[in-house]
Amino acid sequence: MAGRTSGYKDGTGTDAQFKNPDGVAVDSSGTVYVADTLNHRIRKIEYKVP
Repeated sequence: MAGRTSGYKDGTGTDAQFKNPDGVAVDSSGTVYVADTLNHRIRKIEYKVP
């Protein structure tokens, strides 16, 4: 995750936006969960292998 614009927007790669991400967890399958604090959401990031 990187960037300078905060907000709430689902999307892939740099199209997605977070507002004050505060915690990260990874499960056994490699799925990443981010606590998007100011949006009151748990965001799920799945990596797909081609």
